[in-house]
Order: sequence, then structure tokens, then C-alpha cells
Amino acid sequence: MSDRMRWPALFAAACALFALLALCACAPAPEGAGGASAGDAAEEGVESTAMVIYADDKTALLADRDTGAVYFPTIPEGALFDAAGQSLALGDLRAGNVVAVVGNGIMLESYPGQYPGITRVQVLEEGDPADADEYADLVAEVIVEHDENEVPSGTLDYATDLAKVAVMLEPGSYTWVVRDGDAESTMAADAAFSEADGRLSSELADARIAEAVDAELRFPMAPASVSIKRTPVSTAVDGAMSIQLAAEYEAVPSTLASDGAARLRIEPGYLYVAEVRFSRGEVLYPFVTAK
Repeated sequence: MSDRMRWPALFAAACALFALLALCACAPAPEGAGGASAGDAAEEGVESTAMVIYADDKTALLADRDTGAVYFPTIPEGALFDAAGQSLALGDLRAGNVVAVVGNGIMLESYPGQYPGITRVQVLEEGDPADADEYADLVAEVIVEHDENEVPSGTLDYATDLAKVAVMLEPGSYTWVVRDGDAESTMAADAAFSEADGRLSSELADARIAEAVDAELRFPMAPASVSIKRTPVSTAVDGAMSIQLAAEYEAVPSTLASDGAARLRIEPGYLYVAEVRFSRGEVLYPFVTAK
């Protein structure tokens, strides 16, 4: 082949080789080749961005920057990081911070919303506290101050291997002082937890756990004291739960933290009754721990 014919052929081959190398460089890295695959990204969870806002001095909320929805985040210990990837405590978040939120994408259908499936939160921008002012009206709608004339409900918070759970606790028996100016009156209720044969009411709050877990009882107003007792529950083939009416209750150790939460450990197969004393009266909160 003459030199005049050889050079065009060599130039064409070089162009083809360059194009092939370019395609290889742009192609996604295969799994196991050091790059993150689409499957890896999916396993990390659903990511969104949100702004940190505060309903009061200690209650942090997040406002989704795409939807504007305001929700309570449940951030696991060790899952909060600053922009450099260093661990943060929940109290280190500041109003105006813009954060990346990674989780399972499932928001509880409550009002306000709750996001218990969060796995990681990282600060993207420090922001400015004034940036959170645009959400003031939404915060006012979300945080409704409890009317002290109303007997408060509570929540039982606990975590399993699958999820973080919040169970609403309705008042059972209670005595409560109602004030109207200088006038006071007392209202009372004496609700039975079971039927005459020991069968428990199907309306009782139900925490379904497979093993012992740490839990917290929380209320919209600070309790003066909390004492908790329990008795074993038996479950029939049809799923109905019952207790022995003559059985004695045993005391359950608990601690009342400075933030007003009562911390305890719960086990499956019991009826628990929390006796809580507030400044306005005393309330019993029953719940069962079904296996």
C-alpha cells in the first residue's frame, strides 16, 4: 500500500479507537467496579431537601422544600451530620439550616405529619434563621397549644427493627379540674379496661412487639409524676385478649426525664396501665403489648 493510501486508513482507525474509548468512559460503572449502581442508590432510600424550623425553643420541624409540607422528623441516634460529614446532636440543628433527608419515603398520615422512616439527615447549607420566617403561618397551624381544661391524650413511642412507632394513648379513668375564670369544677370518668369475663376492650391502644423494647410515654403537658403497672394478657384463637381479673399488677420501673417523657421497657404479652399525675388531676392510660 502506498503512503498516500496508508495515512487515510490510519487516520480512520484512530478516529474509531477514540470514539470507542469515549463511549467506555461515559458508560456507567458495573456493579463491583468501584462505582455506585442504580440498585445501590435505591437501597440508600428516598432523598429530599428540607429547611429546619422551630415551633418553640426545643421542637424542631422540617419543611419540605418541594412540597412545603411541615412534619416532625424522627432522626435516629448517630444519623445526623454537618456539611463536612461530622456527627451532630439534634440540638445542634438551627432554624434556617437546609438539610438533605434520606429515608423510606413513607410519611405517617397524621396531622401534623410524622416521618419515622428517616435514616440519615445532613446539613447542606447553614442558612439564616430569618429564612424560616416564611413558614411561620404553617407552624402556627401545626402547633396548637393544648387546652388545659381538656384531659390530655398521650403517645407511646418505641422502635423495632422495622420501624419507629408512635401509638396514641387515650385517657381511661380520670379526675380533672376545669377552670372558667375564678370558677372551678371537677369532671371524672371511670372507664373499665375489660368485660366481666376479663376480656379486654378492642379499643385499647395496642403496641405490637415481638420482644422487649425501650419506650417513652409523652404528653402535651409536663406530668408531675408517673407510675406504671402491668398484668399478663392471654390471647385466644380468635385474637381476643383477656386478663385474670383477680391477678395482681406488678410495678414497672420507669424514669421521668427533664423533658417530661417517662421512659420504660415494655415486653410483649401484658396490659400496662400508666397512672399520670398532672397539675389539673390524675389520668390512667392503658395499653396492651400484643405478641
